[in-house]
Amino acid sequence: MRWISLTKYVGALAMFAAVTVHAQTPPAPPPSDPPAAAVGASVNLSIPQMVEGVATLEIQIADDARKMFQLRDVARKDKDVVKLTCVNDRLVELKAQQNIYDQEKQQFSASTSASNTAGAAPSYGVLRSTAEEIKKLRGATEACIGVPELYKQESDVDVSHPDFPDDPTTTDPFEPTFEDVEPPGYASPFA
Repeated sequence: MRWISLTKYVGALAMFAAVTVHAQTPPAPPPSDPPAAAVGASVNLSIPQMVEGVATLEIQIADDARKMFQLRDVARKDKDVVKLTCVNDRLVELKAQQNIYDQEKQQFSASTSASNTAGAAPSYGVLRSTAEEIKKLRGATEACIGVPELYKQESDVDVSHPDFPDDPTTTDPFEPTFEDVEPPGYASPFA
């Protein structure tokens, strides 16, 4: 009798181990960064041109961040929790993109100080793609708040309907009507 309960426990343990092994997901492959290399490989600029481009990217990123913080203030002012949550999520993504930008800018600065065009080009490509991602985040933040996107297709709506009987808007209420109106009867003390 003791062996029967022991075999039940061993069988249950074996079943549990099989399910656990089967349920494990395969490990994620190590992160690779071929898009950054591909973006950087297509850049054929000199170092001064890249430095000038980085300066304009910094201005654009600062402007985008400032606008996103203004939109957060708008959501706070409206006391709309849904909009505020959406904007805060985008601000977290903005902070991550800014960290990536700062790290790549350090690598870019190191490459440009050594006059290494081959090393600066991939970093410049990553800087450009990060700035584009930040611009997309700004657009997503504006969509959260409800800022219209350039008034896409404003159109008129023409509604046709059947005539309404006794519609007060079809006649002018201040224009006298020429109906036969019986004058009021006056009361007389002698009648």
